[in-house]
Amino acid sequence: MIDQRRICQEEETFGDSLPKKESNILRIGFMNIGGFSLQKNKHKEEILRKNVTAVEFDVFGMTELNTDWRLVNESSSLYSRTRGWWEHLHICHSFNTSSPPVYQQQWGGTAIFSINKAAHRVHEKGYDDSSLGRWCWTQYKGRNGHTLRIVSAYRPNFPNGPMSVYTQHGLPCWREEITDAQE
Repeated sequence: MIDQRRICQEEETFGDSLPKKESNILRIGFMNIGGFSLQKNKHKEEILRKNVTAVEFDVFGMTELNTDWRLVNESSSLYSRTRGWWEHLHICHSFNTSSPPVYQQQWGGTAIFSINKAAHRVHEKGYDDSSLGRWCWTQYKGRNGHTLRIVSAYRPNFPNGPMSVYTQHGLPCWREEITDAQE
């Protein structure tokens, strides 16, 4: 006889299934989330919160938040949206601030959530000094002076037009230079 529950459970797992987290384990996750909604309390946020909680991540890095947080009102800020998700949360995030804000939706951006016990271990945080929002980092201080730095980063895809993120960030078109040199 076929056990339908077992088949359904196996079909729901994509990639390696994670066992229950043991004590004294730091579980780190990462995801390109493809953007936060411009308004809070959307379904995607709830899915993110539930999955990060279910898998028991202590640190969760994200890219492509796709928001210019300067143009979002306080109640829709990243801090306000995530308030109450966990008992303790430390957020480090970055987005493009190299030019004046224009639209709430802005391609790119990174974040690191340090959750519960990991939030208490945060020693420093930072982001790329170019103000393009391509990476951010959080440093944790552990026992015996040990430190751990976790970076959430992305690099825009090769340009597909003058308004692409790659072109806006002023990245070199090295593929074109190589092609010209070979001719």
